[in-house]
Amino acid sequence: MIKFVFSCLFFFSLIFSQPSIEWQKSLGGSDDDWGYFIAQTNDSGYLVVGYSYSNDGDVHGHHSDTLWTDYWVVKLDSSGDTLWTKSLGGLYHDWGTCGEQTNDGGYIVAGHSRTYRHGSSYNPDYWLVKLDSTGDTVWTRNFGGWKGDYCFSVQQTFDGGYILAGFSYSDSGDVRDHHGDTMYCDIWLVKLDSTGDTVWTKSLGGTLNEKAYSIQQTADSGYIVAGLAYSNNGDVSGHHGDSLHCDVWVVKLDAEGDIEWQKSLGGSGTDAAYSIKQTFDGGYIVAGYSYSNDGDVGKNYGSADFWIVKLDSSGDTLWTKGFGGSKKDVAHSVWQTLDSGFIVAGYSFSNDSDVTGHHSGPPGSLNSPDAWVIKLSSSGTLEWQKSLGGSKSEDAWCVQQTFDSGYVIAGFSYSNNGDVSGHHGDSLHMDYWVVKLDAYALKIEESPPQPANAFIKVYPNPFNSACKIFVPEQADIQICDFNGRVILKKKKYKGLFVWSPGKKIPTGIYFLIVNNKRGHIKKKLFYLK
Repeated sequence: MIKFVFSCLFFFSLIFSQPSIEWQKSLGGSDDDWGYFIAQTNDSGYLVVGYSYSNDGDVHGHHSDTLWTDYWVVKLDSSGDTLWTKSLGGLYHDWGTCGEQTNDGGYIVAGHSRTYRHGSSYNPDYWLVKLDSTGDTVWTRNFGGWKGDYCFSVQQTFDGGYILAGFSYSDSGDVRDHHGDTMYCDIWLVKLDSTGDTVWTKSLGGTLNEKAYSIQQTADSGYIVAGLAYSNNGDVSGHHGDSLHCDVWVVKLDAEGDIEWQKSLGGSGTDAAYSIKQTFDGGYIVAGYSYSNDGDVGKNYGSADFWIVKLDSSGDTLWTKGFGGSKKDVAHSVWQTLDSGFIVAGYSFSNDSDVTGHHSGPPGSLNSPDAWVIKLSSSGTLEWQKSLGGSKSEDAWCVQQTFDSGYVIAGFSYSNNGDVSGHHGDSLHMDYWVVKLDAYALKIEESPPQPANAFIKVYPNPFNSACKIFVPEQADIQICDFNGRVILKKKKYKGLFVWSPGKKIPTGIYFLIVNNKRGHIKKKLFYLK
């Protein structure tokens, strides 16, 4: 099968091996700095989001004393050098957890805040901050009720607005239709327009705790949500085990936030999801962890394992895979790669079974976790794995494939040895840690040219307003953005068509995906306004 199209003239096959660290950066001050999220930006740099207690080193403008956290936003260039940083917050705790570049070249950053809130300073609200391209604040919004509201995922939607996901204990203020007692939380979704005003909100769950950690708009303008559920009533059905153990919970919503389907996935132990993405085939990939060894879960290596689930477009399970060792291994982030495989990142205490190269002790020792990254094929087969860190604790919270086919990872580190250098402060405090892996794992080998009628032609490329795409044989065609969202779809198409992205589509790299009798073909499209 054809894995990847690198030019209009030749097809290529892929050979995989473990990548090397291209560069790494420790970012922060003398106190704790927790890196939570990273996204590549259109200039090939990176947006990093998290929170910080520091007010020295790389951190400037902290809003209170260092007993409290600020959102800390860092813009890096393509080499990992800092272009600017912003501390956002007020007198109390403000935790940044997510963000992305927006269509206007600015940024949206979200999390939860005890400074900007409806209730007491002990109970945070969702807090959303719109930044311009230089990191200056354009506007802020907070959403919630009198109890705690915790936001973990944000995305700009096709209409220029935003979708937020997390969980809420409230049944007041902006929060409606809470399920059960407010001792327990619901998943809470907030849909906003482009200026940050509320379009709708949704509470999802049952009488026990439900939490969302990831949301993505889908190709049909609906939404896919992943997290965990303890309930087996209300919106939740099919729960495995008892109410003391959570399942992975995946919910598909339409464009108005109404449930189309939901799936409880797991076994009799504790199982949870931190990340979900729609895949090129219209299905979904889910990443998290599992303590189970029954139900939907296969072999468990001991304690928690990375647990990866591939679903079809209707939410039915295509395959599940567990990876790890005899100790605790938790996946936080998944991304579909250009070869239709998957890159997954989290942390691992193990140094056996699937895990090798752990930095802080031999098998059986009382060690600290490493950041652990695994690369899977499209069918979930392990292609390579890499332990990243030093003698102290490291964790990876976010991973993304980069424009150059490498990978970038963000999380935190306590070390200043091994793979880690430039740590600020002492080993009792963490820094943001950003690691860029090279594309060595993507060795490109030329194979013989195919017949001329097999070639997909795109011209001009790069383009600034429209490009012509010629498909010589009948095929199903998609154009996706770098997050995997489908921008355009054509079924059984043959011939020439013109793609004009329009004002709402931002500058960046897109992917033309063609499925025909010859296989699965991808090509980069470079849109420059």
